[in-house]
Amino acid sequence: MTSDDAPTEPGTDDLIRYEWTETGRPSTAVIEAIAAVTDSEPVAMPSIYDFIDLEALDAIIANQSTGRTDTITVAFQYDDVHVTIGSDGSIEIRPPRADQE
Repeated sequence: MTSDDAPTEPGTDDLIRYEWTETGRPSTAVIEAIAAVTDSEPVAMPSIYDFIDLEALDAIIANQSTGRTDTITVAFQYDDVHVTIGSDGSIEIRPPRADQE
């Protein structure tokens, strides 16, 4: 998983981008990305299964990424973190703003 830690626009919410293709499973990369953004250990985080079905996410995103030219994206809210994952290998994480914590 790679990260671009620079916000997309200065003065706006930080938007942090990752790539999931290196890990093999989109769900694993999402968990790692959320943990990195929230500075948490994955085992100490609230269960992601309360927010999204990881097997379904893998099936939709990983199956779409093989040999297709169109991109599927799935967006969901995990606690206060907004997550968007694409079949093109992208993960975008928008953590909560400081004034919302």
